[in-house]
Amino acid sequence: MALTDKIEGALASQEIRQAFFQDEWSGLNHTPEREKRIEPANYDIVTEDVCWRVPDGFKPDRGVPVLESLRRLNPRERPQHKISEQNGIVAYKDFSWLFPLEGTWKIPQNFFMRASPKSTEGRMGNLDRLVLDGIPKYDYIPPGFAGKMYVLVKPLAFNNLVFPGFPFNQLRAYCRKRWVLSDEELKMLINQRGLVKRNGVPIPVDELEFDNGLLLTADLTGENSEGVVGFRARSNPEPVDRRKERAIDWEHYFDALMAPRGGELQLKKPHLYLTQSWEWVEMTETHAGVMQYYRPDIMESRSNAAGYFDANKFKGIATLEIPNFNEDFTLHHRSPCCAIEVEQVRSTPDKQYRGKHLDQKFALVPKPMTLPDPAEIAGKVANEKELIMYVDRAKLFGSEYFEGFSSAERVDFYKRVLEHYDFGKRGSAELGTGLESDTSKKQPIAYVVFVNPQDKSVFTYIRASEKENYAETRLYGKLSIGAGGHVRVGDKREMPSEPLRASLHRECHKEEITINGTASEPKLLGYINDDNYSSVDAVHFGLLHVVEVNGTIAPNDAEIKEGRMVPITELRKMLGDKAYNVERWTQIAMPVIEKMYGGG
Repeated sequence: MALTDKIEGALASQEIRQAFFQDEWSGLNHTPEREKRIEPANYDIVTEDVCWRVPDGFKPDRGVPVLESLRRLNPRERPQHKISEQNGIVAYKDFSWLFPLEGTWKIPQNFFMRASPKSTEGRMGNLDRLVLDGIPKYDYIPPGFAGKMYVLVKPLAFNNLVFPGFPFNQLRAYCRKRWVLSDEELKMLINQRGLVKRNGVPIPVDELEFDNGLLLTADLTGENSEGVVGFRARSNPEPVDRRKERAIDWEHYFDALMAPRGGELQLKKPHLYLTQSWEWVEMTETHAGVMQYYRPDIMESRSNAAGYFDANKFKGIATLEIPNFNEDFTLHHRSPCCAIEVEQVRSTPDKQYRGKHLDQKFALVPKPMTLPDPAEIAGKVANEKELIMYVDRAKLFGSEYFEGFSSAERVDFYKRVLEHYDFGKRGSAELGTGLESDTSKKQPIAYVVFVNPQDKSVFTYIRASEKENYAETRLYGKLSIGAGGHVRVGDKREMPSEPLRASLHRECHKEEITINGTASEPKLLGYINDDNYSSVDAVHFGLLHVVEVNGTIAPNDAEIKEGRMVPITELRKMLGDKAYNVERWTQIAMPVIEKMYGGG
């Protein structure tokens, strides 16, 4: 029996299954793979193995199939590409790409469909629109349509590596009309079911905004996400492999945004921004949401590119995508960003919403990328804002510049540091901010080597290989014999005349290691400088010390993966073994230690 056309509203999952496959709307067979693409009120439609690069805004002529409309273009305007399973194709940003979709469709009278990009498409900064044979209109499949469907994709933020069978967009099918709740009906439903919450508490409807749907507002407090309020896309030409799932380092493609002072976030062009809704929203078993694409009365920029909240158990905050490519503007806390219409589904779906991040407390990055850790982000931001000691390069070196090692007897750089130091924001090398990216200044680091003179062994360790455990990510995973760190403002308060010594004591006796036994006072051997080896070395200046110990040493810091006392003879072999990634300062310091203590 064919699907009834007497009941109005959106089709549920079991009705989609019957319509698309049993009633042969799609011309496709029902398979386990296609079953996976059926959602409570949507269907994920996938691409075939060919595409064309086409002019922006491509649409077919009225009544003319897409292939014929392509043939009418100049051949140089429609190059065709075969997409292999092995290599895929790179859909470069700022170009438009046309992909045919599976199936040859025939929609009965009294039924129609609408299309929306998958949620991660907006987070990728892709502008996706459904194109139909013979219809010069996007994202709408009218009653009686017969022909092929295509998706027109214009990446605006990143290059996309795409393979056959990829779901850019999703379909929602309707009988006769969309049954959209009025604002009064929506208020009543939200009030009865407690569907909109904040911190787990239902929000009274008189504290929400409605205007042809529920208005979703920007949350710029970061109160549930360690101060993280969203992300800004970086300029990275490396294509994003769309097959991946939570596998690509998100920091290669996005910068985190922290809660702004005064609740105002400056959005600069041309960038894609992701932020989160202040409202936590839930859909009932028989209601689904549609985020309206463009409301100029709400926001001048298009504020979202993914339109569906699925029925039957969708719940969570919304990721609000703001592709700001036109002009700079200010986003305020609780500014309306988009409106969500709620529409009736004809019956309770036989599937539940399967989203994996229902407990997400901040904006989601695209699915190929790893999920950010707000606590890790907050820690990095704290490091960037930390005030640390620096010395102007010209005042430090004068005419006595050197590369490599300089003995303490040659020039008293220790005294120069104390005479000319100041404090400044540490910043971030990755972001190009603060002292970590300023090569006109040097950050003094007390670099301490622990040696047991009796058995001629040196404390040797491997720095943490997980970035979340290491503040200076440019050094993670390296073998080192030196301990130490930046000089902080607190070190000056601890020892006003000797902040370098206070830093040395804090790092080496409190934070990084524990000495079980006796230890001598640190002895200054000389200085380390290497401006040409790496970006981290170019902004730091080492004050090489040795501490003689009689006992054992245990690491305290998560930045140290493992550490032990190693005989100098064995250490010499390790430093020559390519299997070890040896820190540059260790390479410079080791000959000095060998000369001082021998080791056979």
